[in-house]
Amino acid sequence: MPNVRLHDYQEYSKDLILHKSGVGLFLDMGFGKTLTCLQALYEMNPACHTLVVAPKTVAATTWPAEVEKWGYPFRTLSLVVDGRGRTLPGKKTLELVDGLAAEPSTLCFLNKERLASVVAHVMDDPACPFIGTWPFPVVILDELQAFKSSSSKLFGAMARVRPQVAKIVGLTGTPSPQGLTDLWPELYLLDGGRSLGTSEDTFLTTFFAPHDYDPGRGKKKIRFWDPLPGAHGAVMARIADTCVSVANPNISLPEVTVNDITVAMDAKERDLYDDLFYNWTLTLGVDGQGRPVEVDVVSKTVLSNKLRQMASGALYLGDGREYVPIHERKLDALGQVFEASTAPVLVCYHFRSDLDMICRRFGVAGDGTRKDTAVEVFDGTAAMLSRWNRGEIGRLLIQPQSAGHGLNFQEGGHTMVWYTLPWALEVYMQANARLARQGQRHPVIIHRILCADTVDQRVAGALAGKREVQDSVLRDVARDVLGRRSRDG
Repeated sequence: MPNVRLHDYQEYSKDLILHKSGVGLFLDMGFGKTLTCLQALYEMNPACHTLVVAPKTVAATTWPAEVEKWGYPFRTLSLVVDGRGRTLPGKKTLELVDGLAAEPSTLCFLNKERLASVVAHVMDDPACPFIGTWPFPVVILDELQAFKSSSSKLFGAMARVRPQVAKIVGLTGTPSPQGLTDLWPELYLLDGGRSLGTSEDTFLTTFFAPHDYDPGRGKKKIRFWDPLPGAHGAVMARIADTCVSVANPNISLPEVTVNDITVAMDAKERDLYDDLFYNWTLTLGVDGQGRPVEVDVVSKTVLSNKLRQMASGALYLGDGREYVPIHERKLDALGQVFEASTAPVLVCYHFRSDLDMICRRFGVAGDGTRKDTAVEVFDGTAAMLSRWNRGEIGRLLIQPQSAGHGLNFQEGGHTMVWYTLPWALEVYMQANARLARQGQRHPVIIHRILCADTVDQRVAGALAGKREVQDSVLRDVARDVLGRRSRDG
């Protein structure tokens, strides 16, 4: 029997899973959503197959590791990797799904990128033993926000088989990273439209007012939806019976300090930045054949990305991997953090140029550099994650888009550095939660290296604004667990 003791808010969440057909656990990162689901499955003891759909690394490592860690007696099957951690060919994944027809109830793990192909195979392929019948009556969607676009293949695939799913659970700490409009697709999958309706158009016209943005240069206008007065409260009231969030549970979570480190370009570097900002073109000397090296920008989106590159110290010359260094201000600041830190440091980079420049400055372990001064680059494997958590890696570089979901880094350190901030709130919050989560024994410090008077400040401000909307959603969905239990008898 698993030796598990849940917090009160986890017990309440587990009970919802047991008694409802569709539940959204909008619990902040680090609040043990995976464990809550595993305990619910253990108590349910479903006589059927269960499918967990998650980001690849989470499906391949986190879920199996949690099952093993807590001693759950589930029969498990990875539809992502083989026993040696190698990615399965797509055909092999489908063969394993077919094989479930002759197997007892199994807890299966699938990366979200393959959900559409599995659905198409099961529903359309005459060779599939399940043809037309979805073999997973219980589904857990880890990182539910990945389904927030109703036009995506991911949403379409899940919506197609949703009528054949008896119980579905959606897990996320960021249900609305871009605003309230994200909620309709997510809730539709959870309750079939009971809370927010079966029509996204009706949902939008009921709670929002449209406005069109003209990007110019002959490009198509972009439609945005602004919440109407009172829309937030009305939407929250409708989803209250389906979703649960505990804004301030009575448990001990680590304190988090965000420390902005500001660096500044010199006059020459600033001139380059300003030239590109104002003129949308920049000449960077000449190449080896005497030809001018020029960078031309064709849209505001491209301009923003180029300015972010320059703020972090480099500028890509085109769509390829060639770039030119602009400055080393952030490298200097990172070196100061390394020198001042007495514990391992987790560094979040964004651009390939970030990674290259950091590795050149500090060296990479294994290339002849002294180990105590070098960095290592996270390769996504459980072996490297274990080394980090054992304290064997002093400076680890991660790319948050690929390593920011579901992985537990909190045992190995409590210091994080953002070398380049992302625009996406989801990426930012998920990466921060790799350290700031249950099991963290130290106060967490998050350093953000920002280049003064650049797009870095705009990105930081945008993240703060999106977080306000996100926190508002979580507060309004939040349940007073003890009070609710008292009212429910």
